[in-house]
Amino acid sequence: MQFRSIRTKFLASLLPVMLIGFLAFFGISYKMASNMLIDSADTIGKGVGKQAALEVQRLFETNEVHLEILAEDNAILHGSDEEKLAALQEVQSQTEVFSNVAYLDRNGVGFDTESGSVDRSDRGYFKQAVQTQKTAISGPIIATSGKAIAVIGVPVKENGSVVGVVAGTVVLSRFDELLAKMSPYRTGQVLVMDESGIVMIHPHDEAQVGKLDFSKENSSAKLSKDLVDGFKSMLDKDQATLVHYERESGEEMTGVLVPIHLDGRRWVVMSEASNSEILANAHDLLLVLAGLTLVIVLLVSGVIFYISNSFADNIKKAVRVCETINSGDLREMPRTITSQDEMGQLSDGFGTDAPYA
Repeated sequence: MQFRSIRTKFLASLLPVMLIGFLAFFGISYKMASNMLIDSADTIGKGVGKQAALEVQRLFETNEVHLEILAEDNAILHGSDEEKLAALQEVQSQTEVFSNVAYLDRNGVGFDTESGSVDRSDRGYFKQAVQTQKTAISGPIIATSGKAIAVIGVPVKENGSVVGVVAGTVVLSRFDELLAKMSPYRTGQVLVMDESGIVMIHPHDEAQVGKLDFSKENSSAKLSKDLVDGFKSMLDKDQATLVHYERESGEEMTGVLVPIHLDGRRWVVMSEASNSEILANAHDLLLVLAGLTLVIVLLVSGVIFYISNSFADNIKKAVRVCETINSGDLREMPRTITSQDEMGQLSDGFGTDAPYA
């Protein structure tokens, strides 16, 4: 495209350079801000996940101690069923954490504080406690109440042999309020799953507890392959893992998976938030830069227009003089281009009375 106007030529030559420079500045600034915010979200997510993991771990370890003391109690070792039941009830009232406490003999048959006689010989935590002679924690169990529970089983030993197991039941929904307050993001949430992938604690969607499985893409809800792969990678590495994935709705998310190490069991805490919220400050920065650039471009355009207009007027005057001379008109004409200062300098150097060389 050919421009006839000098003003237009000035603008056409300078504005693209300015715009390219500002666009490069935009891109670099936005990229750096986005990277810093993602790093910050990663740090925050790991911090939240580790804090949640420590809270869960602390609660279970603290209450394991109560069961370990109970397992060594004389009433449990040698007392009657009534004395054993009284000891179970005392621990339940003291801890205010266990919704139920049970005593099981070597065959898994016994009684608890809630329903009387029970048979838990088929439960994984009972078998593990007897076989390993160590404390065992169950995976997620959906109780008859519909609530997700976890059971801590501590072996009762006499003369080095396991003669029974005392078990305390923890209703996992008691963590809902704690976890719901942990995420610093409006769109964020913290949930806990078993190492098998089954969700055990979900403060914002209780219907997913015991159903949503992070080890597969399709269970009670569709999960991103990136999230499933991230969960499996975290189990393999056994360390905090950052995952970027997309929800079924198309919303882009960032999550951090952190392992919780319990006796004979491993759980996983996930802290997640939407990328739109994480990068909100970077988007705001982009809008501010765009606004400033628009103002600067308008100001510079005005300056260029003013300067080029001054240049153009002088050039037009020179062109008109040249056209007049070319037409054969050699009459004396007043100067219109050179400034008064310049004329004074010329007069000083070449006065009218000066002789020719």
